[in-house]
Amino acid sequence: MSAFARAGRRAAIARELAPVVAVVALARARRRVALALALAWLARAVVARATARRGLARALRGRAVWITGASQGLGEATARACARLGARVVVSGRRAERCAEVAEECARLGAASAKCVVFDVCGTRSELSEACERAFEAAGGTVDVFVNAAGGSQACSALAGDDEDVDKALFQLNAIGAISLTKEVAKRMVAAARRRKAGSIAPKIVGVCSVASKVPAPGQSVYAAAKSAYAAFLNSLRSEIANTGVKVVCVYPGPIATGMNGQERVIFRKNMADSTPSPSASKTAISRTAARPPSTKGRMNVDYVAARIVRSALADVDELVLAPQPIMALTYCVRFFPTLAYAALDVIGPKRARRADAGENMYDLLEKTREILESIGDVDSKDSKGKLA
Repeated sequence: MSAFARAGRRAAIARELAPVVAVVALARARRRVALALALAWLARAVVARATARRGLARALRGRAVWITGASQGLGEATARACARLGARVVVSGRRAERCAEVAEECARLGAASAKCVVFDVCGTRSELSEACERAFEAAGGTVDVFVNAAGGSQACSALAGDDEDVDKALFQLNAIGAISLTKEVAKRMVAAARRRKAGSIAPKIVGVCSVASKVPAPGQSVYAAAKSAYAAFLNSLRSEIANTGVKVVCVYPGPIATGMNGQERVIFRKNMADSTPSPSASKTAISRTAARPPSTKGRMNVDYVAARIVRSALADVDELVLAPQPIMALTYCVRFFPTLAYAALDVIGPKRARRADAGENMYDLLEKTREILESIGDVDSKDSKGKLA
């Protein structure tokens, strides 16, 4: 029963069962009594959640946290968030100079120590094993929290992307490399967990997947497939090692405002030459990315997402789904009302795919909402922009 009673699950289970409790109460008692029971159950969920998060600000102090993909974007923001909590931070990425800069910043922010281990997640299994050894050594022999934030996005529809190298690169980075590295980490964490002292925090494996694993993502079909593969691996791994004390957290973030301040986002397009950044990236592709920073419309603040990831990992939750509206609403629709959700996505999908192929922002949520409303006849196409402005 301990699998159901642990702190990170009590609140989630209470929330998931709240509708059932309400329905049963309605069937068995008067409306006021039913409402009181439902509210009491929800209150219990809120209290359990608050209790689980109590003291989290102190939980990472002096603990070893290894973050991959930390040279930019979400990985860098996560490293900063851990540094502010006094963790011993190990940052990893492909660029040595950039990793060193992030490590220096972490030290300034209050990290107990900040070191960097440079390697490529797309390397061979033996290279990943060697990088894992170096990271554990840099962390003092053991890693308390491993966050795999390395990854790359996509902006290309399935039919427009004919370059097989792009598909292979997407899977190598987001699935195969991620799975291989996580296996190496899990082996060492499980072995170390047997020697841990009572009262120490449970070792955590945090895998950053994507909300594209929960909701179909037109314009990112191969990326969604790769992230879904990694998510399926993590959720299976959690059950396989549940009796070892090592926890696995699967994170499903939606669009994040990365690539600011002149940094380039890893985005795979129709071919490798137009993908950024890439050793064979064309000068036009690089200059276009640098000259026109990505739009922040419809994207979440990267520091907010990083803070939520750290907090959720320490609270022992199994998963975190985090996305702006209406994407978050669509995740619930896909789960509970799949036919309705797929109908809405059929309206959004073709135009979103065209935007991806044209290199435009796919996350203009007001435009998406306007299209859905127009499709069901709730607003007139001529004045919908004014109503939603």
